[in-house]
Amino acid sequence: SPPNRLISLLDILIKISESEETTSILSSTFEETQGQYINKIKMSNRINTIFEYVTNNFHRKIYVNEIASILNMSVTSFSRYFKHCTRKPFSIYLIEIRISYACKLLIQTDLSISQICFESGFENLSNFYKFFKKIMGVVPKEYRSRFYLHEQDLLN
Repeated sequence: SPPNRLISLLDILIKISESEETTSILSSTFEETQGQYINKIKMSNRINTIFEYVTNNFHRKIYVNEIASILNMSVTSFSRYFKHCTRKPFSIYLIEIRISYACKLLIQTDLSISQICFESGFENLSNFYKFFKKIMGVVPKEYRSRFYLHEQDLLN
């Protein structure tokens, strides 16, 4: 019955919160990554414009000179400004956004890894695997299977 399901869910959540064996399998979700930057930086119109542009366009190839021209900045000035605000180069930020989105797709969909690669804005599987492993510590297939293993353990 619905009330019993709710009680069971609450019981599971309590067990999870009290367990010392749990580990986070997500470094961050796509939305949380954006939130971290917003909270850490006193936002200016320029940086908001950059974040919005990346959020709307990360799935395709983004050239630094595109964004620099939107902000009426030179590529060098843009790169310096972005690194000053985020403490990382624009290329790394873009890769992190794409990997975060890929994590979301790995968990929430049954898309193949190659589909997720291209949906996330990567141009080839080789780079996708390289950056995914570098950032997440595992390859995409293992990431997905770990999530499902943890999900199964929680249900038992």
